[in-house]
Amino acid sequence: MTLFGTGAVTIRSNNTAGNTGVTMAAGAGAWSSLSDRNVKTGIVAINALDVLARVSELPLSTWSYIAQGEGIRHMGPMAQDFRAAFGLGESETSISTIDA
Repeated sequence: MTLFGTGAVTIRSNNTAGNTGVTMAAGAGAWSSLSDRNVKTGIVAINALDVLARVSELPLSTWSYIAQGEGIRHMGPMAQDFRAAFGLGESETSISTIDA
């Protein structure tokens, strides 16, 4: 699938409120997740030092996706370790950009 737009490109999920999705601004090179406080509920403050301590304990590595081959490298934690440390997201096999 290729998307073209004359300005920003926005993708929304199929929820009836239309308040989740991503946007790529014109000229941008990365998606932005909707993060407006007005579309959120259950907001709870967290201890930033606790988060930093957990991040510092995450095992980090470089790796390649099997489908891409070993010539293309990536870096970061494994989704299972991230989920164990923070309990966030919809799946233990992926890390959402909104949670990282």
